[in-house]
Amino acid sequence: MYLYITYFYSKIAISLDFSLTRIQKVNYKSYFYYIMLIFFFEMR
Repeated sequence: MYLYITYFYSKIAISLDFSLTRIQKVNYKSYFYYIMLIFFFEMR
């Protein structure tokens, strides 16, 4: 379970980084998802 969460978290981080480095266009959906995931971990 923990491995799956870590993989999912890193996948989002990589996709977010990729979208930022491709063009300077920010993917707000990815940012929102990323922040929500961090909040989810903080709540636990």
